[in-house]
Amino acid sequence: MIKLTDNQKTIFYITFTFLFSVAVRMIWVYQFNGVEQFKFNDMFMINTNDGYVWAEGARDILNGFHQNNDHSPIEYSVSVLTAWLVRLLPFSFENIIFYMPVFLSSLLVIPIILIGRGLGKIELGAIAALFASIVHSYYNRTMAGYYDTDMLNIVLPTFLLWSLVLAIKTNMSRYLIFIAFDIIIYRWWYPVSYSLEFAFFAMIAIYTIYKIVKKHSYKYEILMLIFMLFAITPIALAIKSGIVIFMFLLIKFKNQLVIKYIYYILALALAIFFYTGGMSPVIGKINAYIFKTNVLATSSDLKLHFYTYIQTVREAGAISFDVFANRISGHIVIFLTSIVGYIMLSLKHRVMLLGIPMIGLGFLAYSNGLRFTVYAVPVLAFGISYLILEVSKMIADNRIKFAFVLFMCVMILLPNIQHIIGYKVPT
Repeated sequence: MIKLTDNQKTIFYITFTFLFSVAVRMIWVYQFNGVEQFKFNDMFMINTNDGYVWAEGARDILNGFHQNNDHSPIEYSVSVLTAWLVRLLPFSFENIIFYMPVFLSSLLVIPIILIGRGLGKIELGAIAALFASIVHSYYNRTMAGYYDTDMLNIVLPTFLLWSLVLAIKTNMSRYLIFIAFDIIIYRWWYPVSYSLEFAFFAMIAIYTIYKIVKKHSYKYEILMLIFMLFAITPIALAIKSGIVIFMFLLIKFKNQLVIKYIYYILALALAIFFYTGGMSPVIGKINAYIFKTNVLATSSDLKLHFYTYIQTVREAGAISFDVFANRISGHIVIFLTSIVGYIMLSLKHRVMLLGIPMIGLGFLAYSNGLRFTVYAVPVLAFGISYLILEVSKMIADNRIKFAFVLFMCVMILLPNIQHIIGYKVPT
């Protein structure tokens, strides 16, 4: 029997789970391939309204002009990335915007498997990646034709989670710059990602305080906070990128100097953060999504109450527990066992507590809208994966153990695949 190295296993699992994710998303394409009403010029039309906005921006970038006051999103990340891909790839504009969600969203398997490897359990990441890539809510917002920011909205924070996990486990300087650029790219892609980034920052701050109280070494954690602060500070992308690179080079070549002045650098980073209004977006999102504050207009004899835009969005409305559980895990039983598994995993590997911000944001969906459920998907996928592998340890015979793991994978995938087959969304 051929014994694979960790690198070979990692490449194999990433390739397999990525192709699986892509293949499942092609079910919709197969179902409607003969429906001409879903096509224009013999190519599928996208199936989300917002996508036509981004497509207009990409079209105008490629054409090199747009009309005055047309609000074309030529500076938005989705439009910019699309224009790059159209220039680089030998495919039509229409096919690229239709299939972008299929391939970009499937990249989620990479950070999940890398996190599993970082914990010393590549198979943990492989099962979690297989599962997370097709769960109800993730599939619904990343299916073929769902041309919107969602195709990378979970991929990027999961890469950030991987960077944080590996940084804490290894204390290696390279993960500092990974963390910073994960945040910078995520902000470029999805400007309203600020609250989640800040939540990760708060988790590292709490961990740093814990190490200080326990009188453990904490200089590396302060460096993490510094890099995160510069990355999330609301200043120009080029400026913050330059600062991060400069800091990284200082650590590589003048590490003792950085350590000597580390508290001054932290104070400077905090000062810039607050001076540039770093807390404003967080407060704004809390008001919009949690308190859903009404807008009140008054005059001497008139009072008018207006809804904020978020109160008019169906996706921001409360949902039932059944819908909540199904969107995160595909079934209530899988959802509940995933929570148990995540608790067990976190007790074994405390570093996985860093996934709490994503779980917390996902759980906001129960009272604040189904759109948030997707954030909890990758982290709780580790929970069900861990539980399956832990139970399999009780089986002595390797063949029976393999059969058990395979059977359980089929059982957790089945309700999600059934959902996908029945989810026949029109263009």
